[in-house]
Amino acid sequence: MLQAAVRLVLVVFAACAASRADVIYDFSGTDALFGFVQMFRYTSSAFISADTFVPASALDSCSTGQGLPCFGVNFLPSGPDTPQHYPELTFQIANPNNTVGTEFYYFPLGSSFAAYGTLTTFFGNSGTLTVSPVPEPSYSFGIVLGILVLLFARRRLWLA
Repeated sequence: MLQAAVRLVLVVFAACAASRADVIYDFSGTDALFGFVQMFRYTSSAFISADTFVPASALDSCSTGQGLPCFGVNFLPSGPDTPQHYPELTFQIANPNNTVGTEFYYFPLGSSFAAYGTLTTFFGNSGTLTVSPVPEPSYSFGIVLGILVLLFARRRLWLA
């Protein structure tokens, strides 16, 4: 009976772990010329592995540090703006004259937006991008359910 309970707990953990895989992208950077601090947070349903534009309306939060609204963020793992193809973020700012200003943040070759970790820019504007998993409520549910199953199985063995 206890072995069956342990198997059930393992199945529940596996199901809960595979149920979702949201990814949080947290960025903070400083403009090298004027010192404006720019930040955003974006929750994606999956890792970003291709060039992707995220409009400001899809960002969880965004601050340009200039009192101007965010226009969006480009994740550019292909690095189209440099001959070496450094992965980059472009932080886009909506200017008062209806143009879009762009700040470039370049990451070292080999950096990836498709893996958990912290990336730090290496030239030009300074910035840090942290890629982390979303804390899963299903994981907590699995732990509680597992404990209940084990307690129930133990109680049945005790009463038998």
